[in-house]
Amino acid sequence: MHLPNSPPAPSQPTTFEEVYEAHFGFVWRCVVSRGVPRAAVDDVVQEVFLVVHRKLATFEGRSSLRTWLWTIVRRVVRDHLRKRGNASEGEPLADDQASTWLGPAEALDQKAAVQILDTLLSRMSDTQREVFVMYEVEEMTGGEIAEALGVNENTVRTRLRAARQIFSSGTLRQRAGQIWGGHGRPDES
Repeated sequence: MHLPNSPPAPSQPTTFEEVYEAHFGFVWRCVVSRGVPRAAVDDVVQEVFLVVHRKLATFEGRSSLRTWLWTIVRRVVRDHLRKRGNASEGEPLADDQASTWLGPAEALDQKAAVQILDTLLSRMSDTQREVFVMYEVEEMTGGEIAEALGVNENTVRTRLRAARQIFSSGTLRQRAGQIWGGHGRPDES
């Protein structure tokens, strides 16, 4: 029901082309965050959209479209990793993937930041990392995450809290290392 003076409810894309256009970036980031090797990301994203194309007519809107897409990504990635026997850990960015418009110092800083992020994410369990990425990167709500993962919101909050603690303590250690020039604290001899 649409109330007077309230904005209309956002409409869900209805055609495959609209879904693809509106959510390609989301699907791609989800696939990358699930630990698919870089060389296989495009193939896995394509497989996700093949499933979306086949099943879009059956989407009933009982969940958000992003939640539905995350569920498809999760299944396709799981199947891909099982079939291929790939490790579920991501690969570091190759040197040629650094931004070309950055100067050398900025590109080096960006590469270091990506390595730090990869390290921090690798310290999280798969379930913590999944919730952290869904919430912090994809900006999904706790309810959407709970629905997509088939868990209750308290579980989502617990996993997110643990992941944030790992992230926070890792960034604090990183900052301390920068302050002391990577040599440890002065009292460490």
